Amino acid sequence: MRKGLLRAAWLVGLLLFGAFGCATDQRDLAVSETLTAAEEVNKKLEEINGILRRMIDLGKDGGIRMTNVEVSQKFGEAKTAITQDKIGLIALGQKVQNIKGYADRISGKTTVEAKKELRDLNRNRLEDAILKLEKIDRELTVSLAEAEQLAGSDRDAKRQLKELRDELRKSKEVFEVVTKHR
Repeated sequence: MRKGLLRAAWLVGLLLFGAFGCATDQRDLAVSETLTAAEEVNKKLEEINGILRRMIDLGKDGGIRMTNVEVSQKFGEAKTAITQDKIGLIALGQKVQNIKGYADRISGKTTVEAKKELRDLNRNRLEDAILKLEKIDRELTVSLAEAEQLAGSDRDAKRQLKELRDELRKSKEVFEVVTKHR
């Protein structure tokens, strides 16, 4: 996983607040939507990490083996949590892109002073959201590494973990698009 990818995506959120329009209701909506999206992403990453942790617990004694029905089921649950329509991690990345688009549309309606005031007003909440996302992203990286270690020589399990890591990478690329356009 790319180090700091989520941090970068959410730092863009912080920068977006400097670009919001002068109408308080529009700015409030954009702030609210960004914080809600950050919380949804955080919950989704926690869900995926929880699935991996349960898989690791199942594999503590004999390793992670695809012949274990419960382990196989956990792989499916994790992949679904990433790719599921409307509520998966990829869908949440697309939601963040939509919020960025909204912020861009209203950005020309405010002064530099108003942008700075809004940024200062919301800095702590955004930083908290960023820190939470960074924390769970690190935990997820550790869980994936631990699961790969427990997979040992089971090629199917290693393949499934690689696919899971690739799906996570793809989902994070959706967030990267936000940072690249800024």
